Amino acid sequence: MTPRTAATPKTALTVRGSSAPSDPLIGLLVDERYRIQARLARGGMATVYVAHDERLDRPVALKVMHPHLAESADFVARFRREARAAARVFHRGVVSVFDQGVIHGQGFLVMELIDGTNLRALLQAQGPSLLLNPFNTRKMFLKRCVLRTELA
Repeated sequence: MTPRTAATPKTALTVRGSSAPSDPLIGLLVDERYRIQARLARGGMATVYVAHDERLDRPVALKVMHPHLAESADFVARFRREARAAARVFHRGVVSVFDQGVIHGQGFLVMELIDGTNLRALLQAQGPSLLLNPFNTRKMFLKRCVLRTELA
């Protein structure tokens, strides 16, 4: 298995989402620091964008929670707690969380941008057997055990 590499400005990144001009966040400067460049992915809880950290001159992933979820105070509190917890995790199998905040009433996380594929693409390419393979399942389980031990 090859190690993940952080994307750099010179690295070509495959953007898997749409950067349609109808997305009002494209081009926006968030927190006077992160310029949103393109939409990378959209999930059930948030949309992830490729952004540029203008202060440190590096690419980052910016995850913005969906507006309907931002209406729930409980969800926003959970989002913030998870951001703080994730920021304390240092493991090569977990992306680093650099920052968090609020934009237009929606929580956001700024994370390490990794050039590579995601679980959805792997499942589409290899099918559910990826998760059913005993070697892969054992490897994922052991990684979680190591991570939990490191956090304890």
